[in-house]
Amino acid sequence: MLNNKLLRLALPLLLLIAAGLTACDSTNNVDGIEESLVDIPNLNLIEGAESVVATVNRDRKKSNFTIRLDGMAETSGISSGEYPAFCALWDVAIDSDNKSYGNVKLHSIDDEPFWNGISYLVNNIESYEEQYEDLSWLEIQIALWSIMDHKKFDLNTIPDNELPSYVRDGSYNMDIINNILEDVSDNKDLILPGNGCLQILYAEVPGAQDQIIIVPGECPQEKGFGVRYRNFLSSADQQEIYLGTGDLGVGANRSQEHATFTQNGTTEIDFVYSPELDQLSASVGNSYTIYEDLSAKMPASCSIQDVDRAQIWVTARDPGTTVTLSGEYAGESISVTADYDNQSQVFYSLQNLDLSNGFYLNGEITLSGTFTSGERGKAEIVFGCPVQF
Repeated sequence: MLNNKLLRLALPLLLLIAAGLTACDSTNNVDGIEESLVDIPNLNLIEGAESVVATVNRDRKKSNFTIRLDGMAETSGISSGEYPAFCALWDVAIDSDNKSYGNVKLHSIDDEPFWNGISYLVNNIESYEEQYEDLSWLEIQIALWSIMDHKKFDLNTIPDNELPSYVRDGSYNMDIINNILEDVSDNKDLILPGNGCLQILYAEVPGAQDQIIIVPGECPQEKGFGVRYRNFLSSADQQEIYLGTGDLGVGANRSQEHATFTQNGTTEIDFVYSPELDQLSASVGNSYTIYEDLSAKMPASCSIQDVDRAQIWVTARDPGTTVTLSGEYAGESISVTADYDNQSQVFYSLQNLDLSNGFYLNGEITLSGTFTSGERGKAEIVFGCPVQF
């Protein structure tokens, strides 16, 4: 049973702190980047992200902005792509008409308690969308401003003419905002920065503005069991299906089988957990493998009874390639696409799972482009248990 909708984390979420333009549509001026950086504590420059390009556009649908990030080194762990974004300071600026900023520096704020509230809110946006039918990007934006302790935001005290125009002229639900803020206040210490499904980064933009960027990361979980579809070139010297427990990269943890994927086309796949047989099975086309005695082989930190979540990773790291994993589970349609030119690694999460009746995913993997062997292209589903921090 799937109690929550699929967490749509394929796109990272960004919060923007602007400095020196026309103010997230506000009329106020600011004193510049140097002062804003002093106000933002606990920043650590990320290796491989010392000079990136950020291109900003207005969204006002699911988020305030969209931003494309390019130029990060592989060592940064941050993929190029377009991400939803929110402004972090209400009285500072950003040019959102396809403006590109160069020499942007990305900083990490992991494990910094200052950011607990932001981390908790961002990692619960999907939950708020389920609770509040009328929730829009603007309620999220106002709640985020309200949490940023270093820049006081209070709709009861700020003159209307100093507010961003989309707040001054917009329609928002204060009851929803207050409920979110109350939830954040009560529970913000449950998700420390760096331990949620989304990781918060801070971007320093020379001569223009600063931004807070929240990128997708692996939801914390103890690995239980899973399947990895890989080697999309289907080279004979490497296996295409890994099936087993814990770290699937360890040969002793898995069964494996050779299979063939259709190049520039679609291949049928399935993945099954049977509690009655106490086994896993996975197939690619007419090839399949079985992993038996699952309960006895589960990691000590994650028993079958404690499994309540799953992570889906799809990767396309060969130039010009795309990989799509699609299918259906418990009435939920799943479609996850990684695109080398836009988002080379995409992450989805399934939460609040009940596996007492097993798990069955019937689906397809669709490929385009030219793949090399190994794991530069892959699709992986890993079930796991909560991590105790």
